[in-house]
Amino acid sequence: MATDQARAPQALSAEDAEVAVDILRALLAQEFAETRWDEVERLINALKDAVAAGNFDAFDAAVVELELVGPIRVTRLGSIPVVPPPSRVRERVNRLIHELVKPSSSPQEPNDRPARH
Repeated sequence: MATDQARAPQALSAEDAEVAVDILRALLAQEFAETRWDEVERLINALKDAVAAGNFDAFDAAVVELELVGPIRVTRLGSIPVVPPPSRVRERVNRLIHELVKPSSSPQEPNDRPARH
């Protein structure tokens, strides 16, 4: 049945994983308001879930959102203080990076799925 095949988890391409890892590592160097870190944590969880499910659309959406979550360039006087990543976020990022870079038992062929940037 075609719908069963569509739901089967698939391995991410090495290129997709590399893009996600680069974004996750860059997040560790950022400073945001605590409420923004809460949003980043939600996106990290969405990315983790997409990887676990082999859901490429959800993976791509989470990667794009994480890429766009960057710091606001203009800071106003009296603005909310920014902080480096809380330990819970650092831990989730590090676990996800480990998951993305670990060798797969069945690596995907490069042409199986075009990488998105």
